[in-house]
Amino acid sequence: MLDDDFYNSISTFKGASKRLEIIYKGSNNLLIRDFAHSPSKLKASVNAVRETFSNKFLIAVFELHTFSSLDPKFIQQYSGCLDNCDLPIIFYDKKNKKVNSSESLNNRLISSAFNIKNLIIISESVDLFNYLISLRYNNSCLLLMSSGNFDSLNINEIKNYISDEG
Repeated sequence: MLDDDFYNSISTFKGASKRLEIIYKGSNNLLIRDFAHSPSKLKASVNAVRETFSNKFLIAVFELHTFSSLDPKFIQQYSGCLDNCDLPIIFYDKKNKKVNSSESLNNRLISSAFNIKNLIIISESVDLFNYLISLRYNNSCLLLMSSGNFDSLNINEIKNYISDEG
């Protein structure tokens, strides 16, 4: 009886919000939101999406949001975490108090920590939004990863733009 209850419940379970949550899935593109923040979770999320959607151009946006991720010493642990994506993007809110209090956190340090040549670093949400809507999403997957909200980035507008790509 317990097995029947489990199987009935799991058949309708949609998963936890913001845990590799598919926000939009079109015929040839998709948008996924994930609550990733530690190096191991970031790498696991990127690898899971890469494995599941191996035929897609993977655009991965990671927000440095937690105090540890903004720590110039800790950030070195992110090396290699975005290696398995086609277009890696780091976002950090330059208005974040931790960023303002750290004189050593800068784009050069972030680039060195992630150790990937084609890394794009953006520090204002309006710039991130404009960059994301400037991209072509044909046969692509946009993976947004953060424990924050990308400084209130309007994900629905991005979804609407992606859904118009077809």
